[in-house]
Amino acid sequence: MLTAKEIRALPQVPASQAPCPSGGPGSQNGYCYDLDAGLTEAIVYVPGESTSNKTKAGCTGATPYLWIVWSSADGKAGLWCTANATTYPIAPITGLK
Repeated sequence: MLTAKEIRALPQVPASQAPCPSGGPGSQNGYCYDLDAGLTEAIVYVPGESTSNKTKAGCTGATPYLWIVWSSADGKAGLWCTANATTYPIAPITGLK
């Protein structure tokens, strides 16, 4: 997005927030990203911490881990739940809460 001049700067993830995990998806400035196989849809995401957002997203039971995600397929940012901190969201994502 920086190369395409869609955004001018990418802010750093706050120090209190866990960075994008090593060995996982793409990463820049502490933000994780993923592209679909056709390179037409993208997501950018960070781990979430808010209890109220976990509740809002329904992160319970088998999917208790919260991510804050921007999805090109959905055209917006929202919340996504996975099984754990190493089960990363995968592009494309629709149906963000």
